[in-house]
Amino acid sequence: RSKIQNFSLEGESLQDQLREVLESALFEAFIGFLILANTIVMAVEMQYLGYEVGYKTKFEGFEESSETAWPNAARVFLVLERCFTVIFTMELAAKLGLLRSRFFKRALNWIDIMVVTVGLLDWLASSSRELNPTMIRLLRLAKLARGIRVVKMTKVLESLHLILKCIAASVSTLFWSLCLLLGIQCIGGMILGQLVRSYMLDADVDIIKRHAVYRYYGTFSRSMITMFEVTFANWAPACRILVDNVDEAYGLLFLIYRCLVGFAVLNVISAVFIQQTLKVAQQDNEVMIIMKQRAQRDYYRKLKALFQQLDVSGDGNVSYDEFKGMMDKPNVKAWLSALEIDSHDLDGLFEVLADGDGQISLEEFTRGAVRIKGPAKSMDLVHLLAITRRIEHKIEARNSPAPEEPVMTI
Repeated sequence: RSKIQNFSLEGESLQDQLREVLESALFEAFIGFLILANTIVMAVEMQYLGYEVGYKTKFEGFEESSETAWPNAARVFLVLERCFTVIFTMELAAKLGLLRSRFFKRALNWIDIMVVTVGLLDWLASSSRELNPTMIRLLRLAKLARGIRVVKMTKVLESLHLILKCIAASVSTLFWSLCLLLGIQCIGGMILGQLVRSYMLDADVDIIKRHAVYRYYGTFSRSMITMFEVTFANWAPACRILVDNVDEAYGLLFLIYRCLVGFAVLNVISAVFIQQTLKVAQQDNEVMIIMKQRAQRDYYRKLKALFQQLDVSGDGNVSYDEFKGMMDKPNVKAWLSALEIDSHDLDGLFEVLADGDGQISLEEFTRGAVRIKGPAKSMDLVHLLAITRRIEHKIEARNSPAPEEPVMTI
């Protein structure tokens, strides 16, 4: 029975270790690399298929088929696709077996299920000749969802994590911004459509000119597309078609619209998005931790570079002579000042960093520099006051007169 219990405990510990591996940042980075490689393969395959379309439609520059230009490429793409499908299926099976119900609690894991399912269906569909070719194309198109799995790499890519957090926090701002822009462009499109309606119905005007105006403002849908183009893209053609054919006064109308909407409104919306992003970065706990960790890593990297500058001998320790000699250089003092380290008292600074052994190692330097960085903190002052009180109590207890012993009378 004891052997069975030990075996079960060893099995549970092994499962725990495997769970830690599956949920580690290193494993996410490895899967992300595979996703990136799979995306590149799919992009190259799309180039290959496009080359074949260009050859079959006799497009200029495509005089030979894709099979002739890239021999055996189709077989290579098929083998690579099968390999990626097997790897992602094994990953999904391992997570389902080890994480179990925890796997389904994270919404992004459902993307894995969809991608693996689509990959296996595509494998079966390509092996069968009875399925509709359109269905096969849709399955292959659905496999592009593998690229969405890159959002799961937020444990590894800190900037991507920040971007996704800010996008999620800006959904409400985005919705109302789109409503505002849609309303402005809807009104502008209807106004222009009504203004040029009489021109398009005037039989005395050349039909070619009327068709040219109708192409931009003939219907509500055409007017809306034109207003989106005026707001976000090239507004000159939509303006020129009215200035050249209808009236030059429309040019002034477009200039006013561009200044008010294209410049003022869009810049205000952009400023709101920037403010929302900064607000998320300051208030979100995960983002704050990421930013603090990044700042800490940058600070330690700068400290290491400064230590290498101070270590003239290169033995991994900084002596007092090396420390004092380098402190006479203005660039080193400026470096310490940039790192918020006061360098006026060289002897005291060296004693704090060296911990009293006369040598400063890299670990001592980084630990001491972090401790003396910047002005004294409230916690440091409170700790110092507590030590001072304890010392005062000990001194008072030592200097106070001893109580007199009572005299025994007989």
